[in-house]
Amino acid sequence: MRSALITGSESRRLLGSLPTPMARSLYFLGGLPRAGSTLIANLLVQNPRFHATATSGVLNLIQHLRVAWEKIPTFKAAPRDVSEAARMRVMRGVLVSYFGDVTRPVIFDKSRGWIGKIALAEKVMGRKVKVIAPVRDVRDVVASFEQLALKNVLKPTSQELSSKGKWETVEGRIDIWMARNGVVGGPYRQIREALLRGFGDRILFVDYDHLTRDPESQMKRIYAFLGEAPFRHDYENVQQVTTEDDEVWHMPGLHDIRPQVRPQPPLWPRFLPDSVAKKLPGREMWEKRVPPLPPLRLPEAAGTPGTPAGKVVKGSKVAKG
Repeated sequence: MRSALITGSESRRLLGSLPTPMARSLYFLGGLPRAGSTLIANLLVQNPRFHATATSGVLNLIQHLRVAWEKIPTFKAAPRDVSEAARMRVMRGVLVSYFGDVTRPVIFDKSRGWIGKIALAEKVMGRKVKVIAPVRDVRDVVASFEQLALKNVLKPTSQELSSKGKWETVEGRIDIWMARNGVVGGPYRQIREALLRGFGDRILFVDYDHLTRDPESQMKRIYAFLGEAPFRHDYENVQQVTTEDDEVWHMPGLHDIRPQVRPQPPLWPRFLPDSVAKKLPGREMWEKRVPPLPPLRLPEAAGTPGTPAGKVVKGSKVAKG
């Protein structure tokens, strides 16, 4: 009878011949919050070949597996190459199983964490990955959270509950948003790290203002980046297919989108004092990786009250942080 123990040479053979996670195409959607990731996901799913998730926990699960594996004595006691081959199969199996009921051939997994875990994703996938990274002037991202908090003033956010003292001032709230592991600061630093580590060729930055001012050009960029066949999208009737319970994040409306894609005036001049705004970055980190930002022109009904139609709204051009 053959021994059940797998030899080192056999395990190396198994590791080298591990199957790819799935026959379908898998891409990642992750950048800054409040930068259009939900809008992009729901535009993508207009294509009958595309499936996109709401905010996904599959990356968290893979990371937990990666850490937990090292804590199980029986795995630690096994020959390292045997254990590594098994761990890789399990981690890849998570992706296969997670999307096991998806029938569309192209899948987009949405999680801000992917951009900070490109090396791990490529190890698990066994190939280079592609990440669509929605970004936005960081001042507008922070201002968007300020706006959302004001809309839900009767309901404390998770950040307020954990930092009641700081939450009382705009400076304190900015510190919370921009903290190293904060909801804005964390993803911003992950983008910086990904670029410093040489992963820029895996990332397509899609600026929110570009997307809302000229959605057609940005969707063409996405399709070209992915190498997928072009598709005609409807920007006047965007149905929200991906939904999630924003009460979990203590922020109702966090992932709601408008049914039409429309340009939006800058938020930060309304919600951030100049003394705070000048300390925040703008869009410098990815500015050279996206096309020039077109001027913002809004009809009076859609823009700032009293703004003549066709006039450029103040603050619409790139301003340095």
